[in-house]
Amino acid sequence: TTALLAGLIFCMFPLVGYFGDYNMWLFPFAFTAIWSYLKIIGGFNNTDTTLKIYYWLLGFCLFIGLQLGWEGGFWAFGIGLHYVFKCVVSRKWPDSFLLAILIISPALSLIINFAIVLSGHNWDVGQIIELYKWRAGKGEMASFSWYNWFARFWEFAVSNFTMPTLILSIAYL
Repeated sequence: TTALLAGLIFCMFPLVGYFGDYNMWLFPFAFTAIWSYLKIIGGFNNTDTTLKIYYWLLGFCLFIGLQLGWEGGFWAFGIGLHYVFKCVVSRKWPDSFLLAILIISPALSLIINFAIVLSGHNWDVGQIIELYKWRAGKGEMASFSWYNWFARFWEFAVSNFTMPTLILSIAYL
């Protein structure tokens, strides 16, 4: 059930539908990160959760996910948030090694991304802030409209997902 829920969350995540097939290279790494995470926490009723390869795969995929696109940060955040909630619900302290991978790997990738962008702008943080403001609201659209956002989201959802997935997603919400 954990794997099914992870797949359902992956399909329902609005960024996947909104951007269509924008960043297809991210998906194999995101799926591998989810699979490795589920193997580590015992989500497949497996007994080999101590194999170090899953920790390496998880860290590598979380790092590469942010290198491939900013959407990779959402997958890293989703996996980390799931782990924290799992620990809270089970009233168990998190494994410090796994928690470190979930925090350090995407954070290091993000730091590298910002360093590259900053170096391209002569280390002027003000230009990065202006770039963010432009991309966040006034750059691609004259003004932001939730109606237009959901209309475009639905357009991508209908063209990129099967009808059963859409019906299950709506029913789940």
